[in-house]
Amino acid sequence: MAATSVKEVLPPVLDSTSQPPPLFDGTTRLYTSLQCPFAQRVWITRNYKGLQDKIKLVPIDLANRPAWYKEKVYPENKVPSLEHDNKIIGESLDLVKYLDTHFEGPSLLPNDPAKKEFLEELWNYTDTFNKTLNSSFKGDAIKEAGVAFDYLESALEKFEGPFLLGEISLVDFVYIPFVERFHLFFQEVLKYDITSGRPKLATWIEELNKIDAYTQTKANPEYVVKFYKKRFLRAVQMRTIIGGGNGGTNLGHLFHFAVDQFFDAGALLSAQHISFENSYIPENPRTPPISYISQTVIPFKKSTSGPSKTFKMITIR
Repeated sequence: MAATSVKEVLPPVLDSTSQPPPLFDGTTRLYTSLQCPFAQRVWITRNYKGLQDKIKLVPIDLANRPAWYKEKVYPENKVPSLEHDNKIIGESLDLVKYLDTHFEGPSLLPNDPAKKEFLEELWNYTDTFNKTLNSSFKGDAIKEAGVAFDYLESALEKFEGPFLLGEISLVDFVYIPFVERFHLFFQEVLKYDITSGRPKLATWIEELNKIDAYTQTKANPEYVVKFYKKRFLRAVQMRTIIGGGNGGTNLGHLFHFAVDQFFDAGALLSAQHISFENSYIPENPRTPPISYISQTVIPFKKSTSGPSKTFKMITIR
């Protein structure tokens, strides 16, 4: 059982104006971000093992990080990292195991051979899981992300109990930060519940939300929605448009050209307006998870290779 914990008072977030802590003075420090899912993995593990008094949190502002962090602490300049025994250790998957084997508290790795084997399978799938979710917005987001959520639903059927190995383990802490964020984003923005038709996944999320060690680390929902909208929503909108080319050219396929260039160049005048002028727009364009309501001409031009093109925007909400 995890140690019962009082809600932790979080230390101030350190930015480029902040002075460093007294480094390598024998204090064990977890350099983290309060919004980063990778760092959250280690934060949950620390809490569950009851190490709040033994491992000090040092939150870093990733948007305005202090120069001393890269220069004096972790040259990789990312979180999480752990300062322990006069050395720095990084990478979230390594760190959760390090905390479990080097510190007191309940063990979070299984002894059963079958569970050990399945833990390694789940561990090895984490990158694929995250890449599948992140790339799902290149197509039908709900359908493509569903592959990852179906994998978890199937995994949760393997052992008796609500967690991925039956009882709570590190692998639950490895997956939940990402499920937490996409669950919220899909529900709030795409109006889709990822637990629909996935009862095991629903129970898993419900049971984890009963654990203080996890709930005290959850990201701010408003931040998550805003961040993921900025990261993904333009891509969802852009890919809902059917476009054409020069003159009377009839193109009835989804136009993907220069999408990244448009975003990287900041060429779109509005995140809510996309499409093409003098282009073929079909009677029934592919239905997006958000609905377009009108076509509006916006003064916008972007040079591309091949025939010159001008663009008309479709207002999307």
